[in-house]
Amino acid sequence: MSKHRSSTSIELEIQVLLKHYGEADLAADALIKKYEKQKLSLSEFETISSFLLHARFYGTLTHFILRKLDDPSKIPWGHFLEALSRTVPAIDTNLQQALIEGAEEDRALTHLARSHALDRENPELPRQRTLRRSAFQERHRMKRQEILQELEVLKSQGLYS
Repeated sequence: MSKHRSSTSIELEIQVLLKHYGEADLAADALIKKYEKQKLSLSEFETISSFLLHARFYGTLTHFILRKLDDPSKIPWGHFLEALSRTVPAIDTNLQQALIEGAEEDRALTHLARSHALDRENPELPRQRTLRRSAFQERHRMKRQEILQELEVLKSQGLYS
């Protein structure tokens, strides 16, 4: 990841490309062309993947991720599974296993669980999704508690009323 690039800057870049080209498919092509040879952080990759999913460019996203499998970028496994499930009528058993193994190898099973596409075939994924949600809620609760404590300190110092 570049020191000067973030998922927010990629979101802004997508917005600029959409305004410039006026069509989502042209913006997507320009975005992919720019980033297909660059290492992406997981956050950056998820931002690009979310755009492609929401624009319904499932095949484009699938091919983009397949080309990125050999570089050091972290794969957004949930986005990959979601794009695959919307591209092919049924994901065969070997491909299901390869996706699960790839996500496990990256220690990203919770990311794979973002998609519901394999819930019936793999009961571990809904459990992982629940764990992910619980961890997010706990982080949110802790952050909220921190902010409330800071507010109390400011009140006690007379800096906030």
